[in-house]
Amino acid sequence: LRSVPHMDRLVLIYRGLKAAFEAALLHCNSEPPFS
Repeated sequence: LRSVPHMDRLVLIYRGLKAAFEAALLHCNSEPPFS
């Protein structure tokens, strides 16, 4: 994977999105829905 420079960036973006998604799920589960 080191031969592909942009893979590291994609991995960082993926991890960031995954962390944000999990945080959003925890936030939604900890509070009542807006609807």
